[in-house]
Amino acid sequence: MQVNIIERVEQMTGLSWRQLVGRVVFGIAFTSWIGFLPTYLTIHYMVDMNFFSYDMFTDGVFGINSFGFVSGVLLVFMSFTLFGFIPFAWASHLNRKNRCKENSDRWMAWVFIALAVLFHLFLFFTSLYKGKLFVYGIFSILGLFVCGFCCLLIGKNFKDKLLSWIPSAIFIFASAMFPFVSQDANSQFVSLALKTFRIGGMLDVVAVSKNGLQEITRGKLILQTPDNLYIESEKEGLITIPYASDILVKVKS
Repeated sequence: MQVNIIERVEQMTGLSWRQLVGRVVFGIAFTSWIGFLPTYLTIHYMVDMNFFSYDMFTDGVFGINSFGFVSGVLLVFMSFTLFGFIPFAWASHLNRKNRCKENSDRWMAWVFIALAVLFHLFLFFTSLYKGKLFVYGIFSILGLFVCGFCCLLIGKNFKDKLLSWIPSAIFIFASAMFPFVSQDANSQFVSLALKTFRIGGMLDVVAVSKNGLQEITRGKLILQTPDNLYIESEKEGLITIPYASDILVKVKS
């Protein structure tokens, strides 16, 4: 009995072999983009801060990927605190449509609505106080996008999720355009991850000699790489200091 593997796969997926090849190619492209995204956002952060660090991309790849992961976690957390009620409300709607008796998603939606009100007020007034209200708008748009992306996956079976390329395409386009839409919002976003590792993000620092007798400079730490310190000095502007073993960086509390 002759078995045609291509026909078998086409029957299982409901797609032609050309469509399947397209999905595989797009899946590889999507995975590659996820891996490159932290570097992409970091480059735009450097452009906004008017410097470029070569050693960050030669010796600091692990650091880029690490804070990229943290940025992703922060984005998901921020999105669900702002608009987490949307996926639960959508799931509750689908449950009512399917006449499910248990509908705990409705209660979760109300919990996230209460959380969203508090977090919206906090983010709005914080942005207003710092004179960057548009950052609140950009983060709100990002939160809507992430929660909307989750809604696209709710109610679909595994095969549909696996073969659907539209949500991934939207994610690639939106994440690629994000730094161009608002360079400042991108810098704020990257700064959150850098501050988490205490290696940048405009932290107030003082660079001193290891014996503590000589103050080299003080200002805001833009980025600390394996080889250099990039500091916005209070007196000299943007300076680059080779990160030698006899230099200590003290972060002001």
